[in-house]
Amino acid sequence: MMYATKNFDKNTMAKAQSISLPVSLKQSVEVCKFIQNKKYSRAVKILEDVKLMKIAVPYTRFNRGGTGHRKGMGPGRYPVKVCGYMLKLLRSVHANAGQKGLDTNNLIVKSVIAKQGPKTSRYGRKRGRTAKRTHLEIVLVENKKKTVPKKEADKTTMKNDAAKKEKPAEIKATDSSKKNETKTV
Repeated sequence: MMYATKNFDKNTMAKAQSISLPVSLKQSVEVCKFIQNKKYSRAVKILEDVKLMKIAVPYTRFNRGGTGHRKGMGPGRYPVKVCGYMLKLLRSVHANAGQKGLDTNNLIVKSVIAKQGPKTSRYGRKRGRTAKRTHLEIVLVENKKKTVPKKEADKTTMKNDAAKKEKPAEIKATDSSKKNETKTV
């Protein structure tokens, strides 16, 4: 099975996938949308809260047919089973990132994809139905932005502001002389 990211960089990314999980594809898609582009720690906290039914996952795509509105949002549900498998996979990717030597405190969920699994028949009395199967993929990337402490950031902005205040008079004088020279030539 191919991974979701085409430009996979082995030095800054970690990946993992689960195949043929017995969960709903539609619920998996909504959970994937909910945690994508979030920090690793925030994504884990969200999934744990959904499992405890403290936070509902907003349903934006598959919300027809009785999806009730939840507190503070529109239509949503609590896909507990999907979140359990997703948490397990997310922790596995985090361990993979640690093995690669990535900064585990600075990881972002770059892509989370749910794909349709194989169509297998159930057995016994339910043999006419097909079982739910879903493939999940997660890719984490190391965040390259470095946060500057607030005191240092204030000092650099003050220096830049002071430099900007001094330069404009000199620039205007040189710019006007350059304009005159270009017009006469």
